[in-house]
Amino acid sequence: MQKTAYSSRFSGFRHRERIRVNFRLKDRDREIIRAVNDCRVLKTQQIQALFFGSPKPAYGRLKKLHDNGYLERHYIAEVATAPASSTILYSITKLGAEVLAATYEYTSEDFHFASKNLLNPAKLPHLLAVNDLRVALTRASHAEGFRLTEWLDEFSFRANPDYVNIKESGSKQRRKPVYPDGYVILKTPLGEARCFIEVDRGTEGLTQFRSQIEIYQEYMLSGRYQERFQTRSLRVLIVTTSSQRRLDSLKKAVAQAGGGERYWFLLLKQPLPGQILTKPLWQKIDSQELHTLIPLA
Repeated sequence: MQKTAYSSRFSGFRHRERIRVNFRLKDRDREIIRAVNDCRVLKTQQIQALFFGSPKPAYGRLKKLHDNGYLERHYIAEVATAPASSTILYSITKLGAEVLAATYEYTSEDFHFASKNLLNPAKLPHLLAVNDLRVALTRASHAEGFRLTEWLDEFSFRANPDYVNIKESGSKQRRKPVYPDGYVILKTPLGEARCFIEVDRGTEGLTQFRSQIEIYQEYMLSGRYQERFQTRSLRVLIVTTSSQRRLDSLKKAVAQAGGGERYWFLLLKQPLPGQILTKPLWQKIDSQELHTLIPLA
């Protein structure tokens, strides 16, 4: 299978001044800047899905936010595909950070500027896939009147890690960190839902994936999860962008690692489903029957 190579170039904000003429930030602009920052980077299509009904107004407003210095543009070109195409990503600038500080009382620890490491072609596609799911969950929450009250991404866990001891061959144990792709808290009329997020693009070996599930299992069984989050409630949402065959293989790996009913599985397709929470799209470990993640009644 041919891999897709990426190249990235910056739009040069640091190398030129922009003149802001007759431009006034609106409340939606501030929310866009906040979403871009919290997700680290967002594609144009992801921002459109969150804030606009169609492409044209999204492109127009994002151009103004970029031209006036609030957002930075990054052009990601797929050079191994034909015809050649490129995707525009957005991240915050220093001026955008000033808006977050003034509007939402963000501090320097809350700002997420796009580093070269973040835009690393080996890592970026996974982050964008995670953000696809984050956008879908956010839209569905708003549509159903739920509240997505917290999203901790992998970077947050890396900054403040928990560790578990995993038994390996013989009697040896190895200390391993807990790095989910995300941890989400949803407030619904039926109560609170807490979920780990694990996004699979079909590029990781099943042995490595199973090792991650073993870490989750030990994290829950050891009491470390309850100690950190002050609850036992947890579901693990495993989402693949690949195929049903891959999803079935992930289910088998979860079962081999001792996982059971708390694991839910989704084949994420484009365009993103608008009712990802309340529509029967999710599978459980023992069948391909579709279930609703959060029933409305």
